[in-house]
Amino acid sequence: MKWFRRHIILTNLVLIGIEISVACLVWFIFEGRQTFGPLNTYVIVCLSVVIASIAALNSLLASSIASDTQRPFIYTADSINVKRVGDQIRLIFNIYNSGSLPGKDVNTDITFFDKDEEITEENLSSKYESEVVKSESSILFPNSKHYHNFILDLSQENDLKLWNNILQGTTKCRIRTTYTSLGRKHITIQTEELAEQEWAEEIVTHPIPPQKWE
Repeated sequence: MKWFRRHIILTNLVLIGIEISVACLVWFIFEGRQTFGPLNTYVIVCLSVVIASIAALNSLLASSIASDTQRPFIYTADSINVKRVGDQIRLIFNIYNSGSLPGKDVNTDITFFDKDEEITEENLSSKYESEVVKSESSILFPNSKHYHNFILDLSQENDLKLWNNILQGTTKCRIRTTYTSLGRKHITIQTEELAEQEWAEEIVTHPIPPQKWE
């Protein structure tokens, strides 16, 4: 269905071609004039069928497109807020739903990478241990948000290394959010390059590939 929506004109032309071919085949197989009467009458009937089928097809495609817009759109936005208490650093990601329906079974995981590492939709970092942190929210309503907290313990060597690299602007992160709506599964993948931190309250990000929204 996605392919048909992306190629509406081609889809209509293919349908017209198939129906004309079938009409010609039927005319010759059933001895045209003897079965259906004058050719012009047959052409008018076939034309009516073609018009009706095109209208039905485009109505179906329009309905499908409309159903895609009536859904949750869940993603992370804004800078990453930073809160520090002693050796605990909390990185706060804002998760929004800008869609028209609630998102259910919302699950977000965040993975950090070094600036020189390749990032795909599924891979893990080879330089940071315990890099995947997940949070779950049972439901996220339209025009609302929840906060995903990524906790760093600076008494731990790996977390201290990651934090120092974040401060120096040598890290990237991938935020992957999955959720469901009306029985359909959706996924948002955002990959961000973290800028060198010049103040303690937030981290500025810049989008880089891969990005995905389904």
